[in-house]
Amino acid sequence: MKITGNEASDNKIYKLLYQSSSDAIMIIEPPDWKFISGNQSTIKMFGLKSEEEFISLSPKDLSPKLQPDGQISAEKSIKMIEKALKNGSASFEWTHKRSGGDNFSATVLLTKLTIGDKYFLQATIRDTTESKKSDQKYRSLTKELETMIDNVPAWIFYKDDKNNFLRVNKAFCEVMGKEKKDLEGKSSFDLFPKKQADAYLADDLEVIKAGKPKLNIVESMPSKTGMKWVKTDKIPLYSEEGKIIGIIGFTIDISIQKETEIKLYERVAESEKLNKMMVGRELKMIELKEEIKKLRQGTQKQEVETAGSSDQEETIFDKGIRVEESVIHKLHDHFVNVLKNSTLAIETKSKALRMVEILSADSEKHEGLLTELSNARR
Repeated sequence: MKITGNEASDNKIYKLLYQSSSDAIMIIEPPDWKFISGNQSTIKMFGLKSEEEFISLSPKDLSPKLQPDGQISAEKSIKMIEKALKNGSASFEWTHKRSGGDNFSATVLLTKLTIGDKYFLQATIRDTTESKKSDQKYRSLTKELETMIDNVPAWIFYKDDKNNFLRVNKAFCEVMGKEKKDLEGKSSFDLFPKKQADAYLADDLEVIKAGKPKLNIVESMPSKTGMKWVKTDKIPLYSEEGKIIGIIGFTIDISIQKETEIKLYERVAESEKLNKMMVGRELKMIELKEEIKKLRQGTQKQEVETAGSSDQEETIFDKGIRVEESVIHKLHDHFVNVLKNSTLAIETKSKALRMVEILSADSEKHEGLLTELSNARR
């Protein structure tokens, strides 16, 4: 920067800016690069009493012996000065030292000034101690959050309103069989079939437009090990300004639970089918018992009416025995076959088979009763 003219107004404005700046501003003069002036912020920043005290010091007095990168401060400062002289300016991070010996982080801007035939360097220093602390705290919190999210078994993902993944956790990467770098920044359309990606986007936009969570979304999802049943909760993702910019999703694998539900449904269906068959069998038994009752009541009348008939003639007793025997064997064989080929649990299946055997034995008693009645009739 070149300063021309001797107008009082120009000097007044410059001095005003120089003294009112919250940054430390100082002038360094060649060839030994010593301080020749410093504003009030400079005096305050370095913990000094006056400008006179400040200009009595050299740059090396306000820096530790070594910089964080291991370079000697005196040697590195010369490199930065040469860079500023060559390019007109140079900006860099620097660790300074206060008069009390405490180090602090700062950013430095060296600007070449030309006044007439002379040149100087203006150094503008900004204390970044607090911002560094804030940055470090933010990084620590971010790392803690990332560690926590990566250790949650649920699949967690952040998405924008264009169906792109902004951030994913370790569990999500594992189920997809990909690294974070291969998922973050990618669209759902890059990772899933279009129909499925469209469905995901529709859910996302519903959450974004309504500004409300959408919970318990049960759907299928492809993974490196095949299709899985999952349950997903989606909540709005907000920017620092409070604007909804996407969604945060939490997904858990419910494949085992879903398979259990399907098996339970099949078992219930089998049980209901078995119960209907058993009820039908009982109704048939009641019908047969009524027939037997009628046969008993009509025995004597039948004996009289059939006294002259041939013993070879088939009577109502013989018909009843034949029907009962057919029912017993058909129902028994049918039930046993159905149960053996069913998907019922082993314990349930065994109980049902024992029930069939009991009912069959009961039916055989009715058959025996009919046989006795028939013999008595003869």
